[in-house]
Amino acid sequence: MRAKDQLYQYVEKRKQKIIDQYDRTLERINLSKGFESLISLMGDREMLLSIYGKSYDHNIKEILDIFSCIVDEMYQDNELFQNTTKEITHGCVIYSKGKYSIEFHSPVDWQGITVRYHGIIKPFMADAEKDYLKRLYKVKELTQKVIDKKNLKAFIDLAHLLYEKPYHTKNPITHIKRYFKVYHSIHDGLLRKTMIAIETGEERKRKIEKDTELFYIQQEEAKQLKEKADAALEIFKKLGWKITYKGILINDTICW
Repeated sequence: MRAKDQLYQYVEKRKQKIIDQYDRTLERINLSKGFESLISLMGDREMLLSIYGKSYDHNIKEILDIFSCIVDEMYQDNELFQNTTKEITHGCVIYSKGKYSIEFHSPVDWQGITVRYHGIIKPFMADAEKDYLKRLYKVKELTQKVIDKKNLKAFIDLAHLLYEKPYHTKNPITHIKRYFKVYHSIHDGLLRKTMIAIETGEERKRKIEKDTELFYIQQEEAKQLKEKADAALEIFKKLGWKITYKGILINDTICW
């Protein structure tokens, strides 16, 4: 049958075309020299199309698995990658150990590497908190003077400090009410409550100072990580891969 022969010939040609494509790909792999060539091949869309066809996006995890074998062999003697845990997700290969991870993103779609240090976020005390703590110390000082010395000026100053915003008025009755409120507040344990609030504020301040000290200690470790990663990933930089650092203080700036 003529139609049968034509169909057979068509399939035979397609078969030979596919074989030729694979042969060319195998030849490119055989001719590659060193890890640099292999990394370039893994990001070559033409090669991936010859293997997977248009569906290579659906095989990205398999591509990453093969790519991770290259990375494993490249860094088998590098301390950054020794005793790490490897995880292959749909978008990247992640090597983790201790406080850091190195993420190799898809060599096809996003040729990038993220070096991430998992330290504490730098703590800070807002200006409003600092002002509030200063105000508490002033309340304590004035209240102490009123209690110990029956100081009238301290009493008036305390009234203005405690009720400053709501009482911008010349109405004498309003001021008298304010003074009564302050008087009752003092007898209701204003000094004790203020001392508790001060201790809470100071405790937070001490924690921030302690965490800040820890942050800078960790950043020394993060700095060493960056230096080692810079050296180890130089081959990827030469190939145009983008290296991103997160959780590492660089030029007084940090990206989380």
